[in-house]
Order: sequence, then C-alpha cells, then structure tokens
Amino acid sequence: MSKSLKFAFVFAVSALTVAALALIAWHRFDSWAVENHQKATTRELASWEQDFSHIRNKEEAIRAVDMLRYIQDYYVPGPGYRSDSTTESALQAQRQKTVSTIARALEQFTGERYGEDVDKWEAWRDGQRRQ
Repeated sequence: MSKSLKFAFVFAVSALTVAALALIAWHRFDSWAVENHQKATTRELASWEQDFSHIRNKEEAIRAVDMLRYIQDYYVPGPGYRSDSTTESALQAQRQKTVSTIARALEQFTGERYGEDVDKWEAWRDGQRRQ
C-alpha cells in the first residue's frame, strides 16, 4: 500500500470517527437541553398551580379557565421533544396536579361541578364575559 493511499485511508477513518462523535455529542446535548427544559416546565406548572389554587373574583376565574386549556398543550412530550422517562413522568404528573388544583379552585369559587371538563368551563367563562 502506498503512502498516499495509507494517508487517505487514515484520513477517511478519522473523518468518519469525528463525524460519528459529533452526532453522538449533538444527540446528548439535545437530550440534555430537552430534559432541562422539561424540568423548568414542571416548575412553571407548579408555580401556576399555586397562583390559581385560590380564586377570589370573576376575573381570576376567567384567567383560570384560560389556563386550563393552555396547560393541556404546554410543552407536552412528543416527537422532537423527548427526555428520559423519569423527567417526562414528573412533567405529566405535575400537569395533572395543576389542572386538578385549578379545576377544584374553580368549583369552589363558582359552585359549578365541571371537574376538569375544559369545554364546560369555557362555556361558563363565555357566559360570564357576556354578562
């Protein structure tokens, strides 16, 4: 094997190795970034749970109904937004806890018993806005 052929072979193997390592590093960085974002989202949902756990007036109730819908789609794990199962489970558990807390606060304030049925709460909200 000639020197130039050996050099070309070593160069090609080195380039492929660097490319493979770059892809692995990018995948790990992406997973790390999503995991950190999902943890931040979990904390944000917990904050909203506290913010909307006690409703004192109609304006707060209307905002709470809006939040119920918003929370349903707020950074839900799925294709292109995946993390480890522990982080995703914690995020989804906090999402459910936040929705339950807001629904309970709405029921306490309004006297209505719609549970977590966002469509019924939105109908209630729309009726309040017309008044």
